[in-house]
Amino acid sequence: MIESGFYDIENEDGSFKNEIHSRTVDYALKDAREEYYYKAQDFLNSGKFANLLEYTVWKMHAEGISYRNIAKELGLTFFKIQRTVKKIQKLMGVKK
Repeated sequence: MIESGFYDIENEDGSFKNEIHSRTVDYALKDAREEYYYKAQDFLNSGKFANLLEYTVWKMHAEGISYRNIAKELGLTFFKIQRTVKKIQKLMGVKK
């Protein structure tokens, strides 16, 4: 895979190699977040929700609002929001 330009940034034990710049990791994480929220917005527009609450929670989550702020805004617990988001992530296929 090195011939294709791929360079592994992890050691065998899963730790990052010393010669990897922290910005490389930051860019990879940023790209993954952008892709996740793009998929979340897509599911918001095309997915099936069991009820209005699930839709509202997912809409706020897809906008990048934290679980705590969603809970505060909707008058629910952090854990209710977390369970709802995880349930929808499973429907989306991004969580097992």
